[in-house]
Amino acid sequence: MNLRTIVRFIFRCQRLTKSISTNYYHEVWRNRLLESFYPGLRIGLGSRVVGPKLREIFLNLSNPIPPRLIVKGCVKVGISVNISIARGGTLELEDSVFIGDYSKIEVTPNSRIIIRERSTVDRFGTIAGCVFIDRDCLLAPRVFISSGSHIFDGPKSSSIRELDSEFGDNEDLLRNEILLSESTFVGVGATILPGCTLGRRSVVAAGSVVTKSFSNGFEIIGGVPAEKIRNVTFGDND
Repeated sequence: MNLRTIVRFIFRCQRLTKSISTNYYHEVWRNRLLESFYPGLRIGLGSRVVGPKLREIFLNLSNPIPPRLIVKGCVKVGISVNISIARGGTLELEDSVFIGDYSKIEVTPNSRIIIRERSTVDRFGTIAGCVFIDRDCLLAPRVFISSGSHIFDGPKSSSIRELDSEFGDNEDLLRNEILLSESTFVGVGATILPGCTLGRRSVVAAGSVVTKSFSNGFEIIGGVPAEKIRNVTFGDND
């Protein structure tokens, strides 16, 4: 066994040890403490809630400023879900919300994600930025919703990363809120882009890319980019 093999083996052992210790911290320590503080919260195996400090959460017991993680009622988080809340951001989850396995929720700085009661985010879903999801919404697997954007117009010599850094305080450009009204259904693999509003009981077809608002509600939309297909039909008694 040569020296290179030994060094490679040592580094692999270090990475494995770090991974095991990190998982132990979240599974046995942090997640269980979060569950004890929020009696209705259940966090699945391998999931992580990164951002709100445990010390700050407990200090907020006597602090009028609400914590960055707000749980109202019973909330279930599936396995291997990544939830990150940046400084100044707030994640609010209401009663009977379910976050499916392998999903990702990312609250950007000074933003707010609200998921109201009885709404479901199915497997491999992604929600990022500033998003409001009203009650009884259903998001199928692999739905992508993000209010974040980048700045593309600027000096020729500047990279997109440099433009973002220079104009990063422009909230109108970088954080346009997305609103899903009550009882909205979003099909498998659909994408909803910044600034879009969907009215009550809207239906987004699978694989669609929503680039503009459909505020009237009771509409089925689909396509790339999404357009109105037809209105939702009602029963004889409606």
